Amino acid sequence: MDLKQLSDDEIIAKIINSGELSYFGELYDRYANKVFRKCYAMVQNEADAEDLTQTILTKTMLNLSKFKGKSSFATWLYRITYNGCLDFLRVKKKKRKVFSDNVDINQTEVEQSDQIEEKKMLEIEIDRVKQIFEHLPSGDRVLILMKYQDGLTVPVIAAQLNATESAIKMRLHRARKRIIEIYRKEFSA
Repeated sequence: MDLKQLSDDEIIAKIINSGELSYFGELYDRYANKVFRKCYAMVQNEADAEDLTQTILTKTMLNLSKFKGKSSFATWLYRITYNGCLDFLRVKKKKRKVFSDNVDINQTEVEQSDQIEEKKMLEIEIDRVKQIFEHLPSGDRVLILMKYQDGLTVPVIAAQLNATESAIKMRLHRARKRIIEIYRKEFSA
């Protein structure tokens, strides 16, 4: 199947219905440059714009089920991008104020160091989550995403999956145990 022929809404439906995040690559290809250009226009720094682009697209992928289709995907992504850039600029302004009020050090070096560390930490966490999810059965993956990413309650999940609440509670319990087992196996020394 050629994903390039599908609309954004069709790709999103495939991702949500199948739980297969690999389809997100097509959306990434379509929008990464646009997101980067918007970020760069707002923050006026190429490295910051690159970091923001990755953060925004990762957030978008993880929260895709929250897209309700009330606007186009491009509009929704634009709002996420705009808000992400505004948040970044607020934090940057606050850091600048704290440093200029309290400490006489080279701001640029500190900001660059902080950004590199934050980026490394985010990359490590994203890699860990991806590795854990690769080992998790797809049914467990769906439940965990519904509960913790989408914020759905057990009764809502039960209704959507046509199961009893007690069955969903037990499945969530088992899924959390599997995540802990996978984490210990993969990341414990």
